[in-house]
Amino acid sequence: MQLNDFMHENYPNLELRPPLFYSWDTGIRFELGVEWKRGYDYPNNPFVLGCYN
Repeated sequence: MQLNDFMHENYPNLELRPPLFYSWDTGIRFELGVEWKRGYDYPNNPFVLGCYN
């Protein structure tokens, strides 16, 4: 099951938008990569798709 499918099935009306970490009283901080640069943020980026999978 892909992340998007899971989220739509279990949280159909949840809107995720930044800053997620600071939006709730409790949060877990983790990194999905090393030296992430904003320039890597583009549609169908293989790194981001791998994180979703």
